[in-house]
Amino acid sequence: MVEKIFLNEVKIPETKSVYELIKEEHSHLVCSSCGKIEDIMIDTSILQAALSKQSSFKVQSSEVIFSGTCQDCQD
Repeated sequence: MVEKIFLNEVKIPETKSVYELIKEEHSHLVCSSCGKIEDIMIDTSILQAALSKQSSFKVQSSEVIFSGTCQDCQD
């Protein structure tokens, strides 16, 4: 059995979850044509701070998934 300490479940809408080794916080790019998933490093702290300021909700973490078309499928 795999310990959750080493793996992180990534829930991609409209598909099965994928698992990856835990690494620094990042977001994902998902190709809507071929299903390819890529990591992207973006700072979500500004968005989290804005959400906390506009509501009484204290954001502790976030998962951001962008959907689009990868370079291979654009060609």
